[in-house]
Amino acid sequence: MTYPSLLSAIYADYDRLLPAWEAEREKTKSMGVFAFLPDGYAASLTLTESQYTFWPISRVGAYLHSVGLTDDGYLDLLEGFESGEEFLVMIVESTGEREKQAVHIHRITRVGMN
Repeated sequence: MTYPSLLSAIYADYDRLLPAWEAEREKTKSMGVFAFLPDGYAASLTLTESQYTFWPISRVGAYLHSVGLTDDGYLDLLEGFESGEEFLVMIVESTGEREKQAVHIHRITRVGMN
């Protein structure tokens, strides 16, 4: 899967992922993200084949720093967060350059049609 196809699949599977994310949050007593790393999704054809794990916010910050990125702004995603309506994902995308990655953090909410 590519980053865009993975993100689309996450939105399409909102009804399954939201309760799973809420359960992880309750179990860890921590706000966090479902972290999707390239090794866990790049070779997958579907979301169900992909591997991901729940990372607490503190681990996200540590990861960003470890790959030379800042954590400026990502905590802004927590402002006005609608528990039970939204969840967070972090998708790490390989850029094709050795040891360089793009990190995308999203607040996922139900997409409706008007």
